[in-house]
Amino acid sequence: YVQADLTDFAQAEAVVAKAVEVFGKVNKLVCCAGVTFIGSLESTTNESFMRELSINLGGVFNMCKAAVPELKKQEDATIVTIGSDLGVHPIPERIGYCPSKAGVIMLTKCIALEYAPYIRANCVLPGLVRTPMIEQRFQEAQDPAALEESYASLYPLHKMGKVEDMANAVSFLSGPESGFITGEIMHVCGGSLI
Repeated sequence: YVQADLTDFAQAEAVVAKAVEVFGKVNKLVCCAGVTFIGSLESTTNESFMRELSINLGGVFNMCKAAVPELKKQEDATIVTIGSDLGVHPIPERIGYCPSKAGVIMLTKCIALEYAPYIRANCVLPGLVRTPMIEQRFQEAQDPAALEESYASLYPLHKMGKVEDMANAVSFLSGPESGFITGEIMHVCGGSLI
């Protein structure tokens, strides 16, 4: 495990260097770090907006840029980025989050086009996933069951995603079973984009 501020390219390079030191190579990259700030155009400061873009989009750019020299040395190298269903379907009060995730989607497509046939790049679009951050929201809610129901009701499958759902999608897009897939978006969001 390497803790790093991925908005700093030098730290992203250090992550890749440590991976090469420990594993001898980098043949797969998964970009999964991100934050969600709540706010509208009027209530969000420029600093907050730029920080969210820097983490959610800039961090993906930095990790991909740092990893590509190592990925190019490998056969069947892959990049999987984590976008969001909100990158294609905005909701109120996410003035920084939605555009940052839309940027991740387009960055992934650009990387896929630029580095084919040597590196495949695809993007997973999760909906709400039962992560520790979401579990904390339930714990802090006045009515956890009502909050959970409100989240589940956003999706035709009437449930939230599990971390395992995302891991399975990433595993598929990183593996040989998806060898003819690049530049694509995999919706793993309970049908929210139907």
